[in-house]
Amino acid sequence: NAPLAFLDKVTDFLPAQAALVVRQWSLGGQLAEFGRGVVSLEGILYFAAIIVVMLYLSMALIGRRHWSRRGGGMMAAHYLLRTLALLIIVFGVVYFSRPVRARTDVSSEKLSQLSDETRKFLSALETDRPVEIEAFISPETDVPEDFVTTRKNLVDVLGEIHALGGEQIRVTIHPTERDTPEATLAENRFRITPREIESQEGGVYSIKSVFMGVTVRSGIERETIPFVNRGTAVEYELLLAIRTVLQEKKPKLGVLKTGAPVFGQFNIRSMQTGRDWPLIAELRKQYDVVEIDASGPIQPDACKALLVVQPSMMQPQEMPHLLEAIRQGMPTAIFEDPLPIFEPSIPGTDIARRPPGGMMGGMQPSAPKANVQALWNLLGISFAPGTIIWQSYNPHPERRDFPQEFVFTEEGSGIDEPFSTDDPITSGMQQLFFAFPGALNKLNASVLEATPLVKTGPRSGTVRIDDYFIRGPRGQIMGQRPHPRRDATGENYIMAMHITGQLKQTEKPADDKDNPEKKKETKKKSPPASINVVVVADVDAITRDMFALREAGNRPGSGQSEFNFDNVPFVLNIIDSLAGVDHYLEVRKRRRHHYPLERIAAENEEAQRERDKLVEDSNKELAKMRKDENEYLSEQQAKLLAKFRKEIPDEREAARRALQVALANWQRQQAQEAQLEKKIRQKQNRIDMDLRQSEERIRNHYKLLAVLLPPILPLVLAVVFLISRRIREREGVARARLR
Repeated sequence: NAPLAFLDKVTDFLPAQAALVVRQWSLGGQLAEFGRGVVSLEGILYFAAIIVVMLYLSMALIGRRHWSRRGGGMMAAHYLLRTLALLIIVFGVVYFSRPVRARTDVSSEKLSQLSDETRKFLSALETDRPVEIEAFISPETDVPEDFVTTRKNLVDVLGEIHALGGEQIRVTIHPTERDTPEATLAENRFRITPREIESQEGGVYSIKSVFMGVTVRSGIERETIPFVNRGTAVEYELLLAIRTVLQEKKPKLGVLKTGAPVFGQFNIRSMQTGRDWPLIAELRKQYDVVEIDASGPIQPDACKALLVVQPSMMQPQEMPHLLEAIRQGMPTAIFEDPLPIFEPSIPGTDIARRPPGGMMGGMQPSAPKANVQALWNLLGISFAPGTIIWQSYNPHPERRDFPQEFVFTEEGSGIDEPFSTDDPITSGMQQLFFAFPGALNKLNASVLEATPLVKTGPRSGTVRIDDYFIRGPRGQIMGQRPHPRRDATGENYIMAMHITGQLKQTEKPADDKDNPEKKKETKKKSPPASINVVVVADVDAITRDMFALREAGNRPGSGQSEFNFDNVPFVLNIIDSLAGVDHYLEVRKRRRHHYPLERIAAENEEAQRERDKLVEDSNKELAKMRKDENEYLSEQQAKLLAKFRKEIPDEREAARRALQVALANWQRQQAQEAQLEKKIRQKQNRIDMDLRQSEERIRNHYKLLAVLLPPILPLVLAVVFLISRRIREREGVARARLR
């Protein structure tokens, strides 16, 4: 097996394409799939072929001592030709099994298995321009612990895409380190640069340069993912890039101009042009995003779907055009927030717009806002403009500073179905986060069907904005009240709703008023309109902060809050569902859960408990020492001041002397605290060191078992076979002597 094992080392001296082919036939290349939990027909046949060939060689070599009777040279050549013929046969069997693509992921979490939509797309892919994927990824030893699972997800998905894409997709993974030819190629040719990442491992801070970029090319078309962050849906990003380079036509998506700074707008106050929201950059990967002006009629064929952010900011003359577009069946996503917290430039539903002005303009009256109630009447829903929803549920107990108006929706929030399982937008979602959201309700008189997409748990209620914040003369937020009044209602509030159905037929008079014959005609009825609208009572869900949280992703073991919301997939799924694009609905929602080794996880948990107890005890000791020292210093300062007043006639001089002594005592106290904190850090470092040594012992233990256990069975079989053969040979010699 040595030649097959050393093929991995040979690839270092070969061109990229040749190295890719050779690596596929090496032991390391074939074992990689089994290491990911993937069992394929090709892999089984590959190792079965090795067994067949090696057993045949063993049988031939065992009988080699008899070749001298028949001509040793001729027999050696004969068996060599036989072996070569057998190699050609098994090579052909393995090679021609590749198009079958029979493979399955036997891991419990299906970490390497692609979604059904991706598998279907790759299986049916036929193009005269093969897709070439080149990934520049740092070796695992150079990747911070926080990025290990991200790297594994990327490598696993690339491996599956290569296996299922066949000849249509070629995948090359370049192990890339700083100041190497691969790094030069990535930076100069593909603009893939390393990301400087601060890492904390074992209590030691370090900065590592990490490559985690992918470029996808087909013909002259190219898409590049400069860096795969934590929290990025790797499968979705790669599938989107492949479809893009194959020049699939992008549908048009309209974004209505409402005054919300979704696009980079010129700010007259700062005299600068702002940047587009990350949402726009994300949508442009998949759609031809155009800005729609509502000052005139909106054409039904202007776009596949319409995105409206804070429609309450619209001008009064613009709202009728939006209403008419919805009546005509324009699929629309509406995000309305009673109080946007993460985007202060957007006024709440019942808060006046900021007046224009700047260095030259002075203060001017603010522009009037449209009557957004007409929109809710059309959709058959109610929206309380001055009310915020709160929920007494926080899945992050380490962040006790979160207000109850930070609403988390998941199964643990006390409701069996926080997300609609019937609607593809939310089925499969795990956690969403809304900041100071509003609530939606369906009007009983409405003929439209309203499907709740996201609901709070029963430990919820409402709070008026006026009870929570102090408002200025124009309704703007000036500050927070110390003890806001929260009304606990115990209801399950709806924060997102999908509204579909047909409006009632409406009668319209004849258009030609000057024609008397037209006047006599009966009034015509317009055809019923099909409504398809999603309303979300929160704008913060699509702001920059949510996308920043997605980029930060999950940081296991970092000691920080581990945020892993589905807000970005939720928003993108809304747009896709309305636009009739179903390629990515399931792909985005999927998460790959990685679990650490149980023994190491138990060691980490025990060390964390010991560290937490140490910190708690140390804080108590520090607090007690400070309290005692402060009481002692106050008492001593009072005594010294009284003493100096008796001894020194000058009051100011007595106070100065007392202050000098107090300062010296305070410095002594600070030195004692610094000494205590140093001891605490030393204890923490000792705990971390013991933990690292324990982890290393566990790893070495399993490595030793991995080396020692596998050869035991073959060695036992070899010994049994040898003893059996010796016994048979002795019996044969004994019988020959009897003759």
